[in-house]
Amino acid sequence: MRKDQDSKQELVFRKERLLDNMSRMLLITKVYVVVIVLIGIVNIGITSFSSFHPNFPFQYMAVYTSFCLFNIYCFYIVSRQMKVSNYSVKHIDKWEKIIVVYITISMIYGAIISVMDQVQYQDFMVYTLCMLLCAVLFYTSINQILLPIIIATTILVVGIPIAHHDFYLFYLQLYFVALIVIITFILSRVVYRDYLKSYKTKEQWLVELKRNAILTDQLQKANRQLSLKAYYDELTGIYNRHGFQRDIQDIYRNRAEQSIDVTIILIDIDYFKNYNDHHGHNRGDNTLRSIAQAIADTVQEYDCIPVRWGGEEFVVVGRDLTEEQVHTQCKLIEMAISKLFILHENSPVSNIVTVSIGACTLPCSNSTDVETVIKSADKALYKVKKSGRNNYSIV
Repeated sequence: MRKDQDSKQELVFRKERLLDNMSRMLLITKVYVVVIVLIGIVNIGITSFSSFHPNFPFQYMAVYTSFCLFNIYCFYIVSRQMKVSNYSVKHIDKWEKIIVVYITISMIYGAIISVMDQVQYQDFMVYTLCMLLCAVLFYTSINQILLPIIIATTILVVGIPIAHHDFYLFYLQLYFVALIVIITFILSRVVYRDYLKSYKTKEQWLVELKRNAILTDQLQKANRQLSLKAYYDELTGIYNRHGFQRDIQDIYRNRAEQSIDVTIILIDIDYFKNYNDHHGHNRGDNTLRSIAQAIADTVQEYDCIPVRWGGEEFVVVGRDLTEEQVHTQCKLIEMAISKLFILHENSPVSNIVTVSIGACTLPCSNSTDVETVIKSADKALYKVKKSGRNNYSIV
């Protein structure tokens, strides 16, 4: 498992490095083409308007032209490949080799031009520039940079004695070439080490970012759970008193009218203490859940909100209900609970669980006025209890 993870990370790293190298290859190809074109223009101008080295441009024309065309072709194939989003191991291997081949050919061109320069200038400017550019711009491992350096330097060292026969100068030039090789290699290692360091830093940053995202998600879930606990009754899953208060506040927050008809229906389970004492609290909790679900299912028709008020009491909150709708709602709640057929052997009014209901509807200008409706509904409930329970009353 660990080995597979390391292989995956290595593949991701190689892909990132390849894409960076391809981007830099696009840059260096454009630089080479622009420089070659400028050199060609300058040298043609010198040949045309000056007697200074009249044959100079034509000696290099073939090399410069082929190098320019080579870079144009490389720019074309790399720009097309950059549009591909899926990179397999096979693709990465292939394009890593292409990058190395490009670096090698660039250094070889630099070496060839510098060999040609020995006839007239005896300098290594192009070779030096090509070596340093490739070392600085590309992120290469030791194996990837050593081969191009060795091949290009070998061509240069072999070509210098052929270009001129001054062996004393040749030995001095070897010292300069060796210095360039050492600097090129050191620069490539410094650049690659800095790239590795920045890549690891970015990788750690992404890990931290992902970890923070996970923590943020966990905190949001925890907050949602806390919100549920704050506004919903844990036993029945419907609103508790805090949820009731929030719903009342939402009514006045989202409505433009100054006054709203608010209906409060108070529901009390008849002789529930006797039920708990006889059947136990576990069964009592199950009964509370069943009744809460029955009330919630019933009040959906008139878009009312069910609330567990506490203990065996429930509240239904309605808005803009007609008197007939309030009567219908109370009857439906009463019937829904009766249809549960929950046995209640210790109830003086019935052999099944029943409820007493008190309801009231009043216009309310703000959330404070709702307290008046609750008190009136409570008086109606008290009236039902006093008259024998298992009924409803509306005031």
